[in-house]
Amino acid sequence: MRLITLLLTALSLASIGRAESRPNILWIVFEDISRDLGCYGDKYSVSPHIDALAKESVLYTRAWSNAGM
Repeated sequence: MRLITLLLTALSLASIGRAESRPNILWIVFEDISRDLGCYGDKYSVSPHIDALAKESVLYTRAWSNAGM
């Protein structure tokens, strides 16, 4: 039993070290919204949280899909 506990502890500590080297990725997808957001230059849209997130993120300006919905 102690050997199993020691092995599980060693494996969990090893995975903690690897988790720090991975990139932190958050993928947000909107459906049926087009470019009606302030981060895309729309003057009438009120989307402060999305705009703030877009300033620190990758903003795709030339994305296309053959089946948007």
